Amino acid sequence: MGCGNAYKSGLYELGDLTVPVFGPNNRAFPAPRLSGPPAGESAAALLDRAAFAVVEPKCHSLPTSARRDFTLAAKRHVILGGKRSWLK
Repeated sequence: MGCGNAYKSGLYELGDLTVPVFGPNNRAFPAPRLSGPPAGESAAALLDRAAFAVVEPKCHSLPTSARRDFTLAAKRHVILGGKRSWLK
């Protein structure tokens, strides 16, 4: 569940989520295997088909109905400073 500036919302294979942080391909984000949620479906319906969820909290939150099905495994944030931004 993305904001659209990197990964777009939808279903991905785990291997699709490996865009490098540095280098010439660091902005080559793949399209989702299934854009989503599909017309007429809620985000919860899309999450029912997922084994894990990555949620960009600036634009989305995990629906209450799906929170019992997922466990928070990690958080990351951007550290701004100098010439570059770093992921932590």
